[in-house]
Amino acid sequence: MALPAATILSDFPLPALDGSEAPAFTNAATARNWAAALPLTNPAQVHNDLLKEIGLLNRWPLPAAERLAILDALRKAVSFAQDEIGKRYGGKALPLALGEQMAFTNGRTLRQACVAGNLRCAADAQDEKVLATAMQRALAHLASLQLEYLRGRSQVPREYWRQLHGLFALAESKGLAATPVSDPVRHGDNATSSLAAYGEALLLHAASPFELSPRNLAWMARWARRWGAKLTLAKAPPESLDALPLAVDLASDLPPRHLPFQGDGARFLLTHELRNSLKSRITLLGQGRSPADLQLGDDCTQPACEALLKQLYPRWCKGGQPRGTERRPENSPGRTIFGGEGIYYHLSGGHRLQAAAEASIADLRQQRENLALFGTLDRATVKAVDTGPVPPIETHWQLRDESATGLRLARLLDSKDAARLNLGQLIAVEPPGTKRFFLAAVRWLMADNEGWLQAGVQLLPGPVEAFAQRPADAPAGGGKEPWKQAFLLPALAARQEPESLVLPTGSFRAGRKLEIKDGEPIKLTKLLERGEDFERVAYE
Repeated sequence: MALPAATILSDFPLPALDGSEAPAFTNAATARNWAAALPLTNPAQVHNDLLKEIGLLNRWPLPAAERLAILDALRKAVSFAQDEIGKRYGGKALPLALGEQMAFTNGRTLRQACVAGNLRCAADAQDEKVLATAMQRALAHLASLQLEYLRGRSQVPREYWRQLHGLFALAESKGLAATPVSDPVRHGDNATSSLAAYGEALLLHAASPFELSPRNLAWMARWARRWGAKLTLAKAPPESLDALPLAVDLASDLPPRHLPFQGDGARFLLTHELRNSLKSRITLLGQGRSPADLQLGDDCTQPACEALLKQLYPRWCKGGQPRGTERRPENSPGRTIFGGEGIYYHLSGGHRLQAAAEASIADLRQQRENLALFGTLDRATVKAVDTGPVPPIETHWQLRDESATGLRLARLLDSKDAARLNLGQLIAVEPPGTKRFFLAAVRWLMADNEGWLQAGVQLLPGPVEAFAQRPADAPAGGGKEPWKQAFLLPALAARQEPESLVLPTGSFRAGRKLEIKDGEPIKLTKLLERGEDFERVAYE
């Protein structure tokens, strides 16, 4: 039942077994002892040691069963090292800084080394049990490799999908796709299979992961691992479409989708069981059951857990989330402003926050009118008290498509002097033909395979009015807090939303009173939305 080594080596190139340098272990017992002695207080050193020794192991001749046992003995250490190094780039602003990018590269390299090691086991396996286990392990490491890409908010390369589909096709051709195997590190006492690991990788992609915060990404990844086994493989679409399948082409380098593929490689991963499980959990959470009771995780909290399940349900089982408004192709340069103080400067007519106390409301209004009418500031009437540099308006961005409520922006990752961008960040953007800046929140973010940083932004209601505010109550030490930016958004009748304010993070407290420059005090009543660097609140 062993796969011919030639098949593995031709489809998945592996390191040569040159035996040039022996690894620190050549059997499972010494590998466990070596792993137990790793300096866990120095995760970077642990990661480097694992990368070096697994690289040597992949070039050292060994029987397949022994190699597999060694790799299994190292899996807990690999998981620890990956989780620790992932903290250095997971959820960071893009483009990644140099140190973050190096960590991101190292994280993927270790996962790829683990894939290669298990593929070598499959190539040399002499019995069905070792072969089935090695292929499941390789697919599981590929699912984990995809998670590293998602942590770094980077598009998965097409070669990844070719390798994932090709390996699963080999398991299927040998009748081992659904063969139960033990995987205590990832699944405890529950049996798993190559199909379950493959399903996990497909669910990761189908979840629209570039919209997810680091916390929600971690929750989703855990559920995808657990529920990959709920997908059923078929060569024909289901008769009932109450749950839409995930479609793949095993002969392609394309990710899964809900529209069917054609050809011999077309397969369907049926989602009926997953649909029922999701609906049941959503219902029970709504009735007051805790996430821990439903085996969703002790760290899952309400209402965030229920909201994420509701977000995943259409993406996994109903063909994706329908768009609220139609998107239109666009290809024009875009102007953007980053940072709350920079946005305030340009939307207020060229005033700095700490100069707000010396600028009259008439000055501010005149500058706003000039900006709205002419798209530029009348420098002669700007009365800022300092001579600091003007916050930049970035012109690196291109508008790729637009709708009534959002835009897709793109710029080269290596654009000089461009600001970094993070999920949930507040920016100001000038939609095509408006000659006016609107506030927008970054809803998804991705570094693509062609060297572009892409972002989907949701436009907030506009036009926007900028002003200065500070808490009316004095801090504990006495005196007044410095002025900070605030933006007034108009009511949005279509969503039945009242006027609202956009404030810096940490501003909201129910009942808190704010002092408004040249205006009446207001009281904050409700938190409507919290972003990476802003809060949108209702007031009276």
